[in-house]
Amino acid sequence: MYGLLGPNGAGTSTLMRMIATLQEPDEGSIHLGDIDVLNQKDEVRETLG
Repeated sequence: MYGLLGPNGAGTSTLMRMIATLQEPDEGSIHLGDIDVLNQKDEVRETLG
């Protein structure tokens, strides 16, 4: 289990929304292990679910 902590307005909720494929990032990339979160959304959802 991991925790993501930060003060209000630090972007922690936004980061979690991007990892869960609910929001697209403006730039950059996200990888969950070997899975590219931006291009393999179904695989990410199976892993998180």
